[in-house]
Amino acid sequence: METSKEAGKRIAELDEEGEEDEDAGEDNKKKRALSPSKRRGSGAGGSTQRSCQVEDCTADMADARPYHRRHKVCEFHAKAAMVFLAGLQQRFCQQCSRFSS
Repeated sequence: METSKEAGKRIAELDEEGEEDEDAGEDNKKKRALSPSKRRGSGAGGSTQRSCQVEDCTADMADARPYHRRHKVCEFHAKAAMVFLAGLQQRFCQQCSRFSS
């Protein structure tokens, strides 16, 4: 009889754990319902700049790496010592991902 009592306890423990899992599943569903979908894009409308922001640069950013597209600078100008941007001689800082004087 001891074996059956132990087995009964195990079954009861499994039932309690199963109920906790169901509660966690419902919480996860609520979180997913409240959080925005990862597939949605920005509401920009598609009029994005497809070239490097450096003056007179005609590099097409469509084929560039994601890093360069995100910061709107072509690979050549990201590595250049100095570039002209808005009439000023500036350098692209890869640490802060910005142009600085």
